Formats: sequence, structure tokens, C-alpha cells
Amino acid sequence: MAKLRLIDKQIYKNSSRNKIMQNEILNATQIQTKLQRIALQIAEVLPNETEELIIIGIKEAGVLAAKVIFKHLQSCITNPTTLLQASLNKQLPLVVSFDIETNFTGKHICIVDDVSNSGKTLTYALAPILQHQPLSIRTAVLVERKYKK
Repeated sequence: MAKLRLIDKQIYKNSSRNKIMQNEILNATQIQTKLQRIALQIAEVLPNETEELIIIGIKEAGVLAAKVIFKHLQSCITNPTTLLQASLNKQLPLVVSFDIETNFTGKHICIVDDVSNSGKTLTYALAPILQHQPLSIRTAVLVERKYKK
């Protein structure tokens, strides 16, 4: 398995050239711990064992996080669980596609991404789901940034 790290890249203008500073936000152990805890929190709120849960990872890094959450969930719940990938172009975010065509009606949904800056990506990913009638919708992110740049 590839080494996981969440890096914050910041570009600072320094005289005539740009300097990129990289700060490690979470190391591999911290990421694994957070993803396991997120999986347990999802399992805790499912009302019964028969209702389907759909985990949707937003490409690219959100899919990696969703896969880890999905794996943890398989060991602690018996609900039917499906893993999907959502793709969206940040230039045309109103077009969201899923790797498997799915009816979300009557199912619990959890949308996963690595970082939430403004929440726009999660909101765009929600749009096609809201055309159905899911039982519940939750979002999960590793890092939520609340500061302004």
C-alpha cells in the first residue's frame, strides 16, 4: 500500500521567484486512525442492519479515503454496502458522474472527500443524489479548513 500523507502546499512569492512550502497535515498513522474513527461513527448511526449504505468517494483522494472507510465498515456492520466513485470537473462542477449508475432512493448515503475548503465540491456531489429520496445523507472529510487564505 502506498504511503499516505496529507500535504498542504502553499506558494509564497519571494522576490523574483515563487517558493513552495509543504507542510504535512496528517501522517499515515493519523490518516488511518481518523478513517477508522469515521467508519465507526458511520456504523454507530445506522438505524438497522437491513438498510443499504452507499459510500461515495470523490475522485481522486476522496476515493482512497472511501476505500479505507469501506474496508473498516465491512468488519463492523452487516448492512449491504456499496462503494462508488464520483467524478466532477472543477471547471464544470454541475456535471457529476458515478462509476456505477445507482438509484439512491431508500438508501443511506455517505460522501467522502479528503479536504473540505468551502464545501462546494461536496455540495455539487450531492446534487444528483437529491433527485432521489435517500434515507439519510452524511459527509465525511479528513480535514475541514475553516480559515481564510
